[in-house]
Amino acid sequence: MNEVSYGDRGDWPHAPDGSGVSLAKAELTTASHLAGNWTFSAQLGGTPGEINKVEPGSFVRTILMPEAVSTTATVPTDDSLGLAWIAANFDDSSWLQGLSAVGFDNRTTLADALELDLNEPPDGQEPMPMFKVNASSYVRVPFEMTSALADDSSVQLRIRYDDGFVASINGVEVAHSNAPGRAGNEDPLTWSSTATRQRRTVDALVQESFDITEFRDVLVVGQNVLAIHGLNRRLTDADFWVSPAIIGQTPIPTKDHVSLALSEIAASSADDFWVEIVNTGTEPVTFNQYVVTTGSTDQHRVPLPDDTVLTPC
Repeated sequence: MNEVSYGDRGDWPHAPDGSGVSLAKAELTTASHLAGNWTFSAQLGGTPGEINKVEPGSFVRTILMPEAVSTTATVPTDDSLGLAWIAANFDDSSWLQGLSAVGFDNRTTLADALELDLNEPPDGQEPMPMFKVNASSYVRVPFEMTSALADDSSVQLRIRYDDGFVASINGVEVAHSNAPGRAGNEDPLTWSSTATRQRRTVDALVQESFDITEFRDVLVVGQNVLAIHGLNRRLTDADFWVSPAIIGQTPIPTKDHVSLALSEIAASSADDFWVEIVNTGTEPVTFNQYVVTTGSTDQHRVPLPDDTVLTPC
């Protein structure tokens, strides 16, 4: 994908020439053939198999609930369930069973995307049609968390949907779109509600993100349940689907970059071994608690004199 010829002279960093650090891009997206766009790794041995440099805003993404996991679904015919069905401990054993891309398509647009087709559910289950029956359906997706999120983690609900939804986790509403009783709409959300507007199928196929970080404390270590009230715009709409996922994101702390490099190193056989240190940055560096090391034991570590200031080259 990318090829570059590099060296140790001119504008190329000198530190990778025998000091133990590796050549690394200063900014990932800059041109590779320009020596000035390169620096050296922040640690000896480089960062094989990992990111060379953590940029501000970088994060680790954790999939808390992937798409296409075990789920249950039903099309309500009255209000007998109330809101009991969104609770984590609700018994949904009589609902349709499948994977969490739930819906139907009387045409062919969504046919390949559906994992639990309400018209043709898997494993010989009885169909539970929405078309001309109800514009609402209920979906429950259990997922397990093995550890708690970090305090600085964010959480996103990512969902493909047609035409609207209200999502709850462990009985607490966390997100909604095109749903009655929300965003200024005064109509109540009921078991037979319709979406407040229609979405194009091309939009429904795209995963939309909803920041639900403020509800992070609703998530528990162990079993959780995402409950979705799915909404079609009309009773006679020819298709419907919801396909959710939940993602956690934890910021990667950045490390202070030290603009020091070994510009010259004596031969290992020299009677008096020495190194030349250069400040490659733009600000003076004070040698407090810095050492030059050729190994992990104390006899291989030479402390640099504290309070010595090295000005930029």
